[in-house]
Amino acid sequence: MISRLRKFAQIAQKRAPILIAYGASKALQIVVTILIAHLFTKTEAGSIFYLVGLVALAQGIGAIGLDSFVSYVYPRYSRSQKLWKMRQYLWLGVIISIPVTLFLSLPLFVERPDRTTPEVLILITVVVLCTMSAIYRRIGRTAFLGAAARLKAILHDTTVASAFLIILLLAIPVGSAMAFSGLLLLAYIGAGIWAWFSLNRLLPASPIGTKALPAPPARRMLLLMSLPSLMSQGIAQLLNRVDIILLAPLSTPDQVADFSVAVRVTFLLQAIVELTNFIAGPLLLKLDRVPLAQRRRFALAVLSATTVMTLAIIVPCILFPATILTTLFGPAYAEAADVLRILALGKLFTTPFVALLPLFVLLGLNRKLARIMLVAAAVNLVIDLFLIPGYGALGAAIGATVALGIMGLGYLNLLRETLTGKTEAL
Repeated sequence: MISRLRKFAQIAQKRAPILIAYGASKALQIVVTILIAHLFTKTEAGSIFYLVGLVALAQGIGAIGLDSFVSYVYPRYSRSQKLWKMRQYLWLGVIISIPVTLFLSLPLFVERPDRTTPEVLILITVVVLCTMSAIYRRIGRTAFLGAAARLKAILHDTTVASAFLIILLLAIPVGSAMAFSGLLLLAYIGAGIWAWFSLNRLLPASPIGTKALPAPPARRMLLLMSLPSLMSQGIAQLLNRVDIILLAPLSTPDQVADFSVAVRVTFLLQAIVELTNFIAGPLLLKLDRVPLAQRRRFALAVLSATTVMTLAIIVPCILFPATILTTLFGPAYAEAADVLRILALGKLFTTPFVALLPLFVLLGLNRKLARIMLVAAAVNLVIDLFLIPGYGALGAAIGATVALGIMGLGYLNLLRETLTGKTEAL
């Protein structure tokens, strides 16, 4: 195990600049959450976290499969000197996001009974525009990665928007979620404009008379290639966000705030997954073509490294949740200690395996992944509907942890198939 960890550390050292930039992007997201917790009352912070959660959910679902498809077509367009076609997929993603976001924003009508209809319509407009910017930047990130510009990919994905929002929060004092929505919109529009300028330098201009969207055959191919991602990633996104979406109408903004700060702490674990993909991703994507023994060694090396890093974050969250929450977000959030403890326990079941999901997909396990996530999402939804009205954030945490336990057992079974070669027959 020590030799596996040493090998993983050597790869990480070679990619230190990327890791530093990525770490900075995650740190800025944490800073945004800390500022919201300290600058607003708990009730207003809960409404703000709900608003930001809607943008994150809409961004995650609206672009599902599209960014993967862009990764597929980018090298082909690059070889044929038709990179201008990437612009069509950028705008296709923006257009797709509109109806998705409108549908997901409907709970805003019941999130706060003291809100007027015009206020709700303003918030829905903000969510739609912010999601359009986020999806444009997310698909643009894929173009930057295709051009080997990883630093720009990280910069335009979340870093710029987070930095703009931090500056605005410190420069313009506001006290309500409605006022915050204006700052959020300014930050996202600014980040979108910056990404647009950067992509203009990367992508050639479209020929005169070219249509703004891809041709129908390309759109049909996109749909077919996106279906596996739509099933597995879409359910995963719903699983990650359904608790916050249900908390607002079934409980109170204060409970949304408690759950949101606890979830934000556990999101540090997502950094482990994404950093592992940055380091080991290119090798993981080749493991379907290597001998079983080599695949087993590398998969176990990744699993060992991610397990060690996961424990380093989870153990303090389980042992000292109140200290962590009050230090970061203030004494008002000490009530979320049990929520953080339960969520951290749930993440222990899944985080070590998530970095191996690309390998499971390569080996043809998409359908099994989709079934695992569908069962977990259904169980989570049922538990939430029963427990949130009486227990608020704690009920949501219990539902999420049970669902994560189901997913962990499913991932363990897929890993067993991967290591024993049972997937070869698929």
